[in-house]
Amino acid sequence: MIYSKFSITNPWSKHNFKSVWSSSGQVATNKAWELEIISDRSDLLHLEFGLSFRQDHAGLRLELGLVGFVVLFKFYDCRHWDYDKNQWAVYNDSNNKWN
Repeated sequence: MIYSKFSITNPWSKHNFKSVWSSSGQVATNKAWELEIISDRSDLLHLEFGLSFRQDHAGLRLELGLVGFVVLFKFYDCRHWDYDKNQWAVYNDSNNKWN
């Protein structure tokens, strides 16, 4: 995983986190995207980048925020990672459990 975050917050602000708008969709069998605008009055400047592999919902995460509003974009794999088999998890359709 690659992860980096830089944030300047207002220490006197009440942490009021609220989703303003969101949209999402699926572009392939196992790939999806999300775009969201968040109101977070404590953030003055917010930059966050994440890129993950071989874990649940692995993919790209990008957050850009300025003066209390954050835009979040995610492009990720919908599957879960099976750490024992070192591969994407395969579910048994009859009872939705691991094979």
